[in-house]
Amino acid sequence: MCKVNTFRNADKRMMVITKNGKKFYSRWYADNNSGNEKIKEQAYEDVLKIHKIKETDVARLVVNVNVEDKDTVFISEHAMIRMKERNGWTRKTSVRMVKKIYETGLDPKQMKGKRATWAMRHSSGNCDLRYYGDFLYIFRDNILVTVIPEPQANKFSHEMAG
Repeated sequence: MCKVNTFRNADKRMMVITKNGKKFYSRWYADNNSGNEKIKEQAYEDVLKIHKIKETDVARLVVNVNVEDKDTVFISEHAMIRMKERNGWTRKTSVRMVKKIYETGLDPKQMKGKRATWAMRHSSGNCDLRYYGDFLYIFRDNILVTVIPEPQANKFSHEMAG
């Protein structure tokens, strides 16, 4: 049984990159997407204070997301947009469905024919593919990266393994 979460609700940390290319990190902080900028500002100020960095030496800021929890499947913003465009799902529906897709979707190795060939073309070394409802869901590590609709030419129900 897995949990599903969006990047918006994941733990985050601030990375400060200085003009000379050095990287400094804040502690992890919970970001519940409440719009509380004080948490982010405090993390930024802590990094500057702890590492004795002047604000004028900062080249840029990056916010990292904690996706180390292997029991949680995360949904990228890109995948969330694709599910809205292609499936018509709201954010809440997407979260509910991704859990179902990850647990019960077909692995292309369980399929036959054109559908399997098409799906396997989207596979790479560390991708986990799931086929569900005429769409291919591509997971990299534990993150749903994107959703690809099946081409019309492949839709032959008799080719499914069963």
